[in-house]
Amino acid sequence: DRLVLAALDRQVYLLAYIRQQQERVGLVASRTQLRLLSEQLAGDRISVEEFRAKCQPILQDAQAGTQGFLNISLATPRGDIAASTDVTELGRDCSEDVDFVAGQHERHLGLPRKSTEGHIATLSAPATSSDGGLAGVVLVTLDLNPLVQFLSDRTVLDETCDVLLGVRVGDRIRYLFPPRGDVVTRDVPVSDVPAMSAAIEGEKGLRHLRDYLGTKVVAAFRPVGYHDWGLVVKQAESQAYAPLTPLRNVLIGLEAAMLVVALGLAYLLAKRFTAPIHELAEKATAVAAGDLSVRV
Repeated sequence: DRLVLAALDRQVYLLAYIRQQQERVGLVASRTQLRLLSEQLAGDRISVEEFRAKCQPILQDAQAGTQGFLNISLATPRGDIAASTDVTELGRDCSEDVDFVAGQHERHLGLPRKSTEGHIATLSAPATSSDGGLAGVVLVTLDLNPLVQFLSDRTVLDETCDVLLGVRVGDRIRYLFPPRGDVVTRDVPVSDVPAMSAAIEGEKGLRHLRDYLGTKVVAAFRPVGYHDWGLVVKQAESQAYAPLTPLRNVLIGLEAAMLVVALGLAYLLAKRFTAPIHELAEKATAVAAGDLSVRV
């Protein structure tokens, strides 16, 4: 019950977190001035230099007013970074980036990745023109460290518990964050993680199984509700049932005591009821032998 509750709690929080980030990047993309400037740039009514000069303070203001936004860029519909709070991003071609492609159609949170700042992800959202067409794509580098800290919070979970997020990539499962204590493993075969595979397929439940390291675990799993992300909260089976060990020892002791008492009572009762029968059998044997003086 504790593992299932922990999985549900983190799934609800994670989904709310994703929706919040989508809302925040949507607010940036919907800024009227950014949309007008993007529309002017797309129609060649403004130069790239003037576009950058006018967009820079808008993007900087949005970054300063939004916690966790490490960088904000604005790409053209073709995928060229036309303005950014990070000057090293200017002119970069991101047309092949999956986050840019997704951001052309919807508010999107990309897969987490490791960086020098910890864990980050790309938020993207379309900036539309006055006629509803695509004028540009806002790309945000999001700091995911607060999310990582929450998922690993030990207030409810035991120290031996682990919270895992994963997606399916071909015939392998990719962990969005490395398993606790294992900074190397990111991809594992689907067959090695049946609980995560079930969560990604939209199932939820609790299973006793072996993880990819061969350890017997109890795993609560459920889908996140965002794309094909899956969530698993697992604990070593030995630790999960550790609180039952004292109770088991007490029950074994009680059963042993009851067995000893029962055997003693059975012996006394058997002796009480069988003694007269043995005496009768002995006298019957004597009579059969011709001793008619025996009294029964």
